[in-house]
Amino acid sequence: MHAIVLAGGTEDDKWARQHGVNNKAFLPINNLPMITYVIAALRECPRIDQIIVVGPVDALANSLPGDGIQLLPEQGDIIDNVLAAVLELPQDKKVLICTSDIPMLTPEALDSVFNAVNEREADIYYPIINQVDCERRYPGVKRTYAKLKNGSFTGGNVLVVNPKQAIPLSRVFRKLVMERKNPVRMLLTLGLPGIIFVLQLALGLLTVSELEQRLSRILRITGAAIYCAYPEIGTDVDKDSDLELARRILAAGN
Repeated sequence: MHAIVLAGGTEDDKWARQHGVNNKAFLPINNLPMITYVIAALRECPRIDQIIVVGPVDALANSLPGDGIQLLPEQGDIIDNVLAAVLELPQDKKVLICTSDIPMLTPEALDSVFNAVNEREADIYYPIINQVDCERRYPGVKRTYAKLKNGSFTGGNVLVVNPKQAIPLSRVFRKLVMERKNPVRMLLTLGLPGIIFVLQLALGLLTVSELEQRLSRILRITGAAIYCAYPEIGTDVDKDSDLELARRILAAGN
């Protein structure tokens, strides 16, 4: 499997600037940029063949080891970046896409995702983590959870995709991103089935299996939600309390 790491920055990342960097991928965690922990986990995973990092090439080159890593300059928005990286890779292997802000990622967590991916065939796989597992591993950490009939879950900061479906998927997600500030128009983009789906999801009326089926029909692609017992997959760093947790956990070698 190949891996894409998204390390693009935004000019309005005020929180990153408060910590002395323009891009949160370079937030210092125990004297190392945050992205280096993500890259280390990917490099230690034997199932990863090639790693592409999309972001500020010069800054990345000064922070990351060069062997086995291809650096790609930012192409535009996040969808442009994903597409550009996917098109650099062979189309016969699934691709892992992850963000640069999950520094507690481990090879074991990645293996659990890959094992679940190998159990079924789909075009896009999305890890979900039970709230119970998150709170057991990181007590008191605030995450956003979706309530389903099976329990409450948060999503991972990784995706596994079939590269042949990247362009069709990008068209759908681009429409959603364009309308993200107008909830009504975003719902209309999904059509009536999408509106019903969002209402059922908000009311906690769906099981994980029903969630998969609804999204697959709406996106016209085979999607799979995969259970993951490793909260570090979905524990991103985007506020001071997250940064403090990451520094503490990684300093302890956990």
